[in-house]
Amino acid sequence: MTPIRDFAFRVGVVIALTALALFVWQIRDVVLLAFGAVLAALLFDGLTAEICRWTGASRRWCLPVIGALVLSLIGSFFWLFGTQIGGELEDLARALPKTVARVQEWLKERDWGRTLLGHLQRSDMAENATDGAATVIIGTLSAAVAASGHILIIVFSGLYLAAQPQIYVNGMLSLLPSGQRPRAARVGQAVAEGLRHWLLGQFVAMLLVGGLTTAGLALLGVPSALALGIIAGVAEFVPIVGPIVSMLPALMIALPEGVPMAIHVALLYIAVQQVEGYVITPLVQRAMVSVPPVLVLFAIVAFGTALGPLGLLFATPLAAALMIAVQTLQAEVPAKGRRERSA
Repeated sequence: MTPIRDFAFRVGVVIALTALALFVWQIRDVVLLAFGAVLAALLFDGLTAEICRWTGASRRWCLPVIGALVLSLIGSFFWLFGTQIGGELEDLARALPKTVARVQEWLKERDWGRTLLGHLQRSDMAENATDGAATVIIGTLSAAVAASGHILIIVFSGLYLAAQPQIYVNGMLSLLPSGQRPRAARVGQAVAEGLRHWLLGQFVAMLLVGGLTTAGLALLGVPSALALGIIAGVAEFVPIVGPIVSMLPALMIALPEGVPMAIHVALLYIAVQQVEGYVITPLVQRAMVSVPPVLVLFAIVAFGTALGPLGLLFATPLAAALMIAVQTLQAEVPAKGRRERSA
């Protein structure tokens, strides 16, 4: 190949890679949904393996059972949200003026409350409280509708991937040069195994957090305790941000019952997070990949800023996957050096 042709070839490769990167960036939401489908497939595969081990049944029977159970849980959640939480949020939007007035009366009975009200009135925040809360409620309902479509795509795609994973793995490896396929397969296997353990541990933590939240809200007498507990369990998938977000609908539902009820709900969520941080997480991390908290925090900020809500949702598993891939590649370098020296 002449120097001119070699130069033109290199320029063409750079242009093609740049175009590919721009294309992937334009469809980043689709790429993140595909990553979510892979996570769902790994979770379904892990749960299927556990059920097959416990029951002795074959995989062809266990996977449909897992799929039916997951779809039933999702359908039950949508029903709870649509018939109970959705209606209660609409009622709350209509009752917000009375709720705001009740909060103001409660604050006026306390010295620090009167000072706070004075600052809020001077900044016009008190006048806009109702409109702002109503906007949050409408935004929450709209986000729930959009999220439901993403969840269904991820679940059904994950079931298809879990049913015949080798077809898709072989298809991805065929895109690489033949010399790189064994190494890519080893890295992919390590990432898949690590994410499977992380997902199973996270699934246990989500179940426990959801159960504790549901029980606590039921004891406090908060309406829709089960649905709010499910939201708390699902939100546990996103560390740091998820627990805070899951508390907001509970507080909005508790406010019409009185300010003391809202304070009790907030204390309950704080207590559940303390139990999760000091009891649940240390127990489940024995069998799952432990991602350093600082890495989780920066991943949430970075992926959330760059990729939006889906990036925020998958920030932790993306960070875990990158960490496992780097560790696997680093472990292969000394091994390769030892093989070369022995040869």
